[in-house]
Amino acid sequence: MNFSGISPDSVFLLAENRFNDSKSFYEEHKEQLQRGILLPMRQLTEDVSDIMLNMNGDMILQPGRCISRIRRDTRFTNDKSLYRENMWIMFRHQKNHLPTPMLWFEFFPSGYDIGCGIISTTPAFMDFWRRSIVGRKNAFLSAVKRVQSAGLTADGQHYKRSKADIDGIGGRLAEFYDMKEFFMSMHTDGIDDLSRPEFLVEKLRRVYSAAAPLYKFLLSLTTEFNCSTEEL
Repeated sequence: MNFSGISPDSVFLLAENRFNDSKSFYEEHKEQLQRGILLPMRQLTEDVSDIMLNMNGDMILQPGRCISRIRRDTRFTNDKSLYRENMWIMFRHQKNHLPTPMLWFEFFPSGYDIGCGIISTTPAFMDFWRRSIVGRKNAFLSAVKRVQSAGLTADGQHYKRSKADIDGIGGRLAEFYDMKEFFMSMHTDGIDDLSRPEFLVEKLRRVYSAAAPLYKFLLSLTTEFNCSTEEL
């Protein structure tokens, strides 16, 4: 195990850096932030890299590409704050096709999230999604059941008017049929676990292992969809 933990003091400093939103404050505390935040995040990535590669040999594991930066990219957002108080690791595959499945770990001053889902969905993809989970119901629900046993629950927005009701979809599939976007996640209040290295690494490895069938299911769907749109 490489992960050395992230102390409450480091999380507080990250939030304080965000509050000050000052390049001079960041430069003054840069070494502390790199040692207390960025280094442990790199270590955590290393400690689950074998699971990620078993899911997908093309998974992005380079720290500069899968770990968020403390300095925010403000080019495409209305929030022009220079620094962030949350940090994340996003595991996705090398090919830059969208939509794409991902697994993640994110922490913030009040707690942390672990999850699996699809980013950059479109209405066209979600139409394809609904047809696919109906046609591959057993494989999908089996994968969902496994991540639910590890503590993940359905996340993301749902349609106000149920598409499942309109299309006559019932049972366990209905909840997922009505999603505007697909995520399953686990939220934990409090940051004590961040300073318990063995506990957090074991938890992440257990959840990610349970999420492997779902990730592979999502990868097959997004790959099929992206290939079909490229041929048009």
